Amino acid sequence: MDLFMIDTLSFDDKVVDEITKQHPEVPISAILEFIVFYELKKHYAIEDWDLTDAACADYQKIISLYTGLKSTIPLVVQNDRISRIILDKVSLFFALVKAAEGLLKSTITVTASMDTVKRLPGNTPLGSRIKEESIQGKLLHAKALITMAYDLVSTKETLSRNHSEQLVKVESEEDKELLKGDRVTSFYQLPNHLFLINMQLWKSVYANTPQMIAIFNSPRTQTPVAPAQPITKERETIEEKGAASVVIQQEVQEIKEVIEEIDDEDQITAPAKENPPLVSLDKEVDFDRLSGSAFKEPLVFHMDIEDHQKQLAAEENFTYKHNDADLDSKLDVTGINLLFGGKGVLARTRIKAKEIFCVYEGAKITEDDANSLPKEELNTHYFMRLGQSKTIIDARLSGNVARFFNESKHTPNAEFRKRPIRTEDGKVSFEIVVMAIRDIEPGEQILVNYSDDYDYGDIQRVFLHHSDGPYNSQQLLHKYQQEYSKTAVLFHNKGESEETPGELNGLYFDVVEKAILPIALADILAGKKEVRTLEHPDLPVLFITPENELQENSTTERLSSLMIASYMGLAEGVEALLKMKADPAMQSRRAGLSSFHMVMAGEYYGVSSGDAKSRRKIIELFRKEKVNLMLEDDDGLTVFDWALRLKTTDCLEELIKDMRPSALSKLLNHKNSASEKFSSLIAEEKWAHCQVILNKIAQKSFVYSAEINKLLKELTQHDKLKSSKETSPATTQTKEEGNVPPREAKRQRTPGRHNTDPTFFSGQNKKRKQAAKKESNLQELPQTESPASIQANERAAPVRTRQKIHKEIPPDYSPGRK
Repeated sequence: MDLFMIDTLSFDDKVVDEITKQHPEVPISAILEFIVFYELKKHYAIEDWDLTDAACADYQKIISLYTGLKSTIPLVVQNDRISRIILDKVSLFFALVKAAEGLLKSTITVTASMDTVKRLPGNTPLGSRIKEESIQGKLLHAKALITMAYDLVSTKETLSRNHSEQLVKVESEEDKELLKGDRVTSFYQLPNHLFLINMQLWKSVYANTPQMIAIFNSPRTQTPVAPAQPITKERETIEEKGAASVVIQQEVQEIKEVIEEIDDEDQITAPAKENPPLVSLDKEVDFDRLSGSAFKEPLVFHMDIEDHQKQLAAEENFTYKHNDADLDSKLDVTGINLLFGGKGVLARTRIKAKEIFCVYEGAKITEDDANSLPKEELNTHYFMRLGQSKTIIDARLSGNVARFFNESKHTPNAEFRKRPIRTEDGKVSFEIVVMAIRDIEPGEQILVNYSDDYDYGDIQRVFLHHSDGPYNSQQLLHKYQQEYSKTAVLFHNKGESEETPGELNGLYFDVVEKAILPIALADILAGKKEVRTLEHPDLPVLFITPENELQENSTTERLSSLMIASYMGLAEGVEALLKMKADPAMQSRRAGLSSFHMVMAGEYYGVSSGDAKSRRKIIELFRKEKVNLMLEDDDGLTVFDWALRLKTTDCLEELIKDMRPSALSKLLNHKNSASEKFSSLIAEEKWAHCQVILNKIAQKSFVYSAEINKLLKELTQHDKLKSSKETSPATTQTKEEGNVPPREAKRQRTPGRHNTDPTFFSGQNKKRKQAAKKESNLQELPQTESPASIQANERAAPVRTRQKIHKEIPPDYSPGRK
């Protein structure tokens, strides 16, 4: 098969496979390189490249031509009519050539590493599987690079001879500002700033322009073209004497003739860097194909319609029990896409803060009745304990809309409260009502805090947000397509092993992830000054499978624009999103990482797109937003816990700056004691972290606790401990999980969160915990009074909702119900 048959074929994998079959001796990288250069020759009518050799022996001719053009570019700079058009075209053309060249070099590197992986042993099923996945990942990476290189060189520049009569574009203020700050750092920005292309690529020869103008305007001769030479002092002398004027004039004319062959059919695709960045542009996507031809609104049950109540009850296999106090006209029940078939409640109309809009209905049973139930009938997810009594409201078989309220520990918009009522016989009883703790807007999901005693059992916890609704990924794209960018992007995760994880591992990305971004995030990642506004700033990033189909939202991490901008350390983008009212407390679907967590996670995995200064700025912005610092991820870690994991102290310093003593005390004693946290830091030799915290404590005259007081005395031996490396047993007892990276801990799904007895901090041992704490206070702080406790009748916070009745709960196989 003649390689030049490519001229009649479209570029795809079949072309490469066919050539490989006919020429198995030719490396795949050489074939791909040949295809790119052949497209250059075909589209730009360049006749002096010898492409007969599949290995591209004349590769260096590209460089020589590039060098020759650089030496002649200044000749046309001052021509008001056509010189700028020619200069722009040549500049863009070679920007594309160099970008394609860099992509091909990267492709060759990736294919070479793939050969290395193939030689690795795969004796075990697991090793073989890992090896195969690594090879497939590298193949996808290589194909992505090749496709981008092909797109660069097979498109045609839009500026042509048809525009030669246009006036030269005057430098805009934006161009001047960018040029002044030297902010053009990637080829992505070049097509939008043609003036800057000229200045950046040809700046080194601009000084010679005045001397060359006279030569350019001299009459053209028919002297044969000589090879182009770089501008030197010797050549300047010759030019001044006029000896080389005809040679240079001929070079300029040849360039113009080549450019005249270019027509304007396609638009230039943004080039890529030689080394792929974390994020790169992909092709434009077809929204209509991805979202489907017909859009159907999900099924919604209106709770003020009796037929809907009956239909819902029949579907969920319970008896609907209406309460006259329920504001059913304000509530709808629908499927929540992230719950795999589970349902939730949405506000149909606005619900005002402190408005009681529902009563938790069900059969009242005693704790003994619940304990006597057969295990196969026991489902405590619908149990609600009435205050501290032994009365339980059982909504398994009968109930109302309240049984569908989902949980959010740190970002609820409603809460359960105990309210006294008078029964028919005149006695006083109690009921559980649901009250809005803030204004709830139409379309928001009703979320309540089930309290710390709620046991999920075998149900996987999902971190829901009030913006979560019934729409799957296709419906989201169809409904909000005006807020998504039509150009897909590729996220490149550069990690090669668990020891050296990729920079995007904190987002749980594979080697390459293809995605559709909200327009604001697309502008932020492109480095644009002006970011388009999102009406719905918490819309998730939509991912595309290798088969070019939308991945279901329920199977992804549900990442918002603010999460990714925070992870990348892009402070200006975070600030723009916060102005759009993006929610920094929104958590990823399974890992439970909020945008605040993402700032620390990006630093932990070494994301290079942000620096310590920008991350400190983001932390400052979130502190101003008063984000809940006790927000926990799926491993029970707060933002403070993540800050302690980092190698540097920049984020920790910014986090605790101006923090109140009580808040710092809570963070230090979260999950485990402050002394255990310091012991772990000392064992890891993170003395700087200890010093930052102790300096903060020393700024205040408050005594946090006897435990920290004692710790301050112990740490005065810091230098001695560090030099002798002799630590006490308390300092060497670190969590075995402490060295497990967060991604690995997430994968294990069995995080050990305490150094001490794991039952000490559980809800089942609450009395034991309180007694031990009281005893500790009596022994160590005899003169310190404990704060007054919150009265149980003030609010329903002490109500232990969804409390586990049995010590042993059977698996719950209900369909996705939280």
